[in-house]
Amino acid sequence: MWPFKSKSASGAAFAEDAPSPVYVSERTCILDEDDGTLSVIIAFIFLVVVFIICHLIYRGTQRENAIERKRRAWQLGKGLLNPHREVGLLGLIEKIFVDPFVPASLENFVLFIFFLWFVFTITMGITRYYRKIWAVEMMGQHGIFNYISFLFFGCKGKDLTTVIYTHPIPEHSPFISDPQSTQKRDVDVDSFIMFHITAAMAWLFLGFIQIYLAKDGWSSNPVEQNKVHRVFGCFAILGLIAHVFFATRIAYHDPMNQIQLIQINYLGMCVEVTVLCYYGIMYAVAARNEQDKGKKHYLKRMHRYRMVTCWIQGIFGSGAIRVTFWFLWMVGHFFSPVWRARIDRGACQSASRPERGQQLGSAESCWVPVALNLSLTNLLTTWLIWILFHLSEFTESDRASFIARLKQSILAVVFTIAAVPILYYWSGLELPIKIVLWPLSLISRMQCLWDLYVTFENRVLVRATRLTRFYHGRPFGNPEEQNEHAD
Repeated sequence: MWPFKSKSASGAAFAEDAPSPVYVSERTCILDEDDGTLSVIIAFIFLVVVFIICHLIYRGTQRENAIERKRRAWQLGKGLLNPHREVGLLGLIEKIFVDPFVPASLENFVLFIFFLWFVFTITMGITRYYRKIWAVEMMGQHGIFNYISFLFFGCKGKDLTTVIYTHPIPEHSPFISDPQSTQKRDVDVDSFIMFHITAAMAWLFLGFIQIYLAKDGWSSNPVEQNKVHRVFGCFAILGLIAHVFFATRIAYHDPMNQIQLIQINYLGMCVEVTVLCYYGIMYAVAARNEQDKGKKHYLKRMHRYRMVTCWIQGIFGSGAIRVTFWFLWMVGHFFSPVWRARIDRGACQSASRPERGQQLGSAESCWVPVALNLSLTNLLTTWLIWILFHLSEFTESDRASFIARLKQSILAVVFTIAAVPILYYWSGLELPIKIVLWPLSLISRMQCLWDLYVTFENRVLVRATRLTRFYHGRPFGNPEEQNEHAD
């Protein structure tokens, strides 16, 4: 079957519950197919324009200054790749996809992430409040493009409801004893998602506040600033604990019937975030007990890097996964319904039907688009951490671990994309492909566990002097570094 849709091809079947409104104009659309195609084209044009503008700004009058700042940052322990020498393919990737998007400060970076991730996620809660159902909505990502398509070109917007997980839930849910009841299942899913999304939004907000105000946002007095930062950090950690607990709970109980490969990927994220948080806390404790100014400064910077990475990793379900979901949703629009279900998890999960023994929004037969979504999400998160390398100090072991993760992320995306057509034409290869995807999905998780073992083995956080050998080969108390970053 030809993968691209014909003029008669309709979208993937959606659940019978009331879909979100589609904007219709009395004017004639400029395209032959008035099915939301124009809004998707406008969205892609917008992304390309943003990409070009960032490159033009970077390559304009500030380019030489930007390169000099990059070299200067390397001398101070920032930046993933050495700008003084050729670095091959990774250097080319960094030049095209990373350098033009590095913001002026870490505070601007986390503010940008927080704003977008909040807008992309809150629409799910709004849908639950007004429509009494749990569904994945694209209003935050795609709503503006639907409006542009409708107001300026008279074209219908694309349906913004992609996956519906439950039927309308009563305001006061009665006790249901039958475990096979559809209403019982909806009430259970309501509980799982409600606690999960609430805890995730709490960590998104608390983590953002803690990072954004970490430098001097609480007080101009350094002593008072450190005290408030430490106290508020306890609340942020409680938010993280709640987020990890409810994320582990929903991944373990698996109300959407994911395969074990996907479950382990979600659970691995919880383990990785826990390890990063442990690292961050230990660096903070070591910095508080350290008397040497140079070592204290270094330990505080390592604490910041670990906790920002923990925040980015922990909120991947609040924004990063929704960005890649949106991208695949738009790409799938140009394919036939059969191929679309192998690219867009929303189209696949929305095709679940009770007569097949599947629950609403079930993902039991959608592991390929879900794996593709998660692979791209991991790559997007890796890209964000790559930008973080230009804004925060790190150790040589961090650098080696990240480069390994970067290569694994790229390989996983390439392999998963290749698996889509392979499984369509040769479905018998499903088991071998799953066997290959298992280690690809777990390499980065195993890397963080190995780092944790090395930490315990060498006691590098207890014996702070051992950290010297990780810091680009430079000793603590570098006068240039201290003057540059004096608190």
